[in-house]
This record gives sequence, C-alpha cells and structure tokens, in this order.
Amino acid sequence: MRPIRSGPFLAGLLTACVAALPTVAEARPDTRTFTCDQVRSIVQNERAITMNTGAHSYERFVSDRSQCMYMEIIEPVRVPTQETAQCFAGYRCISVTIRRQFE
Repeated sequence: MRPIRSGPFLAGLLTACVAALPTVAEARPDTRTFTCDQVRSIVQNERAITMNTGAHSYERFVSDRSQCMYMEIIEPVRVPTQETAQCFAGYRCISVTIRRQFE
C-alpha cells in the first residue's frame, strides 16, 4: 500500500470548515451597544430575537405573546443599554404551571 497524499485536500477542507464558522460580526447583538430606543425598535421589528445582555449573559426578547409557546405568558424585561441600566426592551416568555385542585 502506498500512503495517501492528502496535504492539499486537507488544507482545502480545513479552510472551508473555518470559513463556515460564525465570525464575531455574526454574533448576537449586545443591548449594551445600542440606545434604549434602538433595542426596543430591534425587538419590535424582529418580533423575537436573542441578544446579549452582558459579557456572559443573553436573553430572548419578544414583541408580544404571539411569539411564545401555548403554555407561556409574557413578562416585561429591562436590560442595560448605552444610556441606561434599566431599559424596557420588550417581553420574555415564561412558563405557566397549571395546578388542579381536587375537592
């Protein structure tokens, strides 16, 4: 058996794989880099979007209840932005637990 010469093939494959990885520019938007009005506008336009809220935190924001699952309700969310620490960004979907009471 003779060895397979795969140098150029592997280099091309590696280049293709690295090119397919997301770049920093494609990362989630960060609420801290926008004004409060811009964050609200993004959430309203996208209707549902996941954004960074800190160095190691992120959250999914929705514009209204229609973006939640059947057994979820919405609650208001406040996030840090360029000019304020508590900007109303939109809503988050939260699960509702239904408790049956037996007589």
